[in-house]
Amino acid sequence: VEYMQNFFAQEGNLGKEPELIDVPTDDGSTKKLKLSVRFPFQVKQADGQYSHMLAEVSNTPWNKRHHYLIDLTNSRPVTPKDFHVSPFNPMDMDYHWQISQPATSLNVRIACHKNDAEQQKQFEAAIAMRKLPLTDKHLAKQMLKIPSTALKTVWGIYWQAIKLFIKRVPFYGYPT
Repeated sequence: VEYMQNFFAQEGNLGKEPELIDVPTDDGSTKKLKLSVRFPFQVKQADGQYSHMLAEVSNTPWNKRHHYLIDLTNSRPVTPKDFHVSPFNPMDMDYHWQISQPATSLNVRIACHKNDAEQQKQFEAAIAMRKLPLTDKHLAKQMLKIPSTALKTVWGIYWQAIKLFIKRVPFYGYPT
């Protein structure tokens, strides 16, 4: 959030705190997830649409986080990959984003393309969320689901890594 506040302070457009759209994990944090998104209230346009989204990406094995400020005025925003997330993807890639405006639901899709002449897609991930009222009933229901969801997510990440390792997909170490 500090990154985003600094960006908008430089632009002279610092307003309210951002709207966080997230999925908590078993301990109530988001540390095990790969993606958290924030929509700054101060960049809500006259038509009610947001002009920017802050995406916070984490890399599970190294427990680090990085932020991408996505310009939603571009219908197909592209950002260069400048954060090591997976040891099976090189750094010379671009993220191609598809983001719906948050309302009753939010859909975020990220396609990772090789940064070369062919721009071949190497990987794609997506998350679809729907808005629920923050009531005791909904919160209790979600908290019952979270431990299994968090374990399933982490297990899935490492299971895919094992399969890629067995297929001898090139391994890219953490950049220093």
